[in-house]
Amino acid sequence: SLPPLPLLADLLVRLYAEADAEYLIYTNIDIALQPHFYVAVADFIAEGYDAMIINRRRIGGHYRAVAELPDMYAERGLPHPGFDCFVFARALFPKFQLDQVCIGIPFIEILMGQNLFCHAHKFKLYEDEYLTLHIGEEVFKPRHPFLLQQNRVAFWRAIKLLWPLLNSRKFPYGDRWIIARMLKWGLHPCIPIKLCLRLEPRRWLRRPKSLR
Repeated sequence: SLPPLPLLADLLVRLYAEADAEYLIYTNIDIALQPHFYVAVADFIAEGYDAMIINRRRIGGHYRAVAELPDMYAERGLPHPGFDCFVFARALFPKFQLDQVCIGIPFIEILMGQNLFCHAHKFKLYEDEYLTLHIGEEVFKPRHPFLLQQNRVAFWRAIKLLWPLLNSRKFPYGDRWIIARMLKWGLHPCIPIKLCLRLEPRRWLRRPKSLR
């Protein structure tokens, strides 16, 4: 049977409606925050960033109790390439295109990333900050194939609406020379190489007005 997973859009609409904060934060449910997380995010915002992604650290999967939190915080863990913690200015959210992507299944992190790349005035990816953690060192988990396909279809529907604003120069590693960026994008689980290749001609042709 299919797990009853909520839609990302429903969660963020509720967050936007109920909170009046200038910045909103969405993380995957299995992400824990370091005690200094909010202080660090406030510092990043003070540097002028209106959107950011903070990659997690992966720690051992043997932890089971709240009493072990000090040990979890102290463990350096391993880096993780995927996106799972998003901070963005409240004013950006009404521009998002989220379609019917559900949480807990791949393509949520890819779609969130593309919305931030499109709409942020100053974006940054924090790849190796020790600000969030995940119990378990796995990178990929098995997913329900039907929901995976549903999210894939919803992602590409949303991309059609974002298409006029997409600019691979704003992607992480987008300022690197062509071979280097293609290698980084091709190996990254949250940056679809198919999309990058489709956008490559825009880097060499006159950019549309919407991207100026």
